[in-house]
Amino acid sequence: MKSEIKEFYIVNESGNLIYSKTNKNLSKNDECILASSLTSLYEIAKEVLNSNNNSLFICMKENEISIYRTLTNLTFIFLAEGRVSENYFGKIYKKFSMCVLSNPFYNTNMTCDDFY
Repeated sequence: MKSEIKEFYIVNESGNLIYSKTNKNLSKNDECILASSLTSLYEIAKEVLNSNNNSLFICMKENEISIYRTLTNLTFIFLAEGRVSENYFGKIYKKFSMCVLSNPFYNTNMTCDDFY
């Protein structure tokens, strides 16, 4: 079963929002606040659960937040109708990596608007 992704964010290791895709009319500031809050929630949950797992799933009544952290400390945040599988995350991460690798001037603080 494929989940419909409603919102998608990528946050770099400094906590800066480098990519966002949403159906809502949020300002860039609101998107940054939301992504930062979810990244902080991931860090808090990781400490409370004493976990070394690089993923976190938050279930709500109708949606689920799936958060994946890469080895390079990029955080991928999905808000979807169901859980976003690690396989799907891998496909998105591969596509993002190809976009980044194809730009020799890219650094981790730059946005990557054209990858998705």
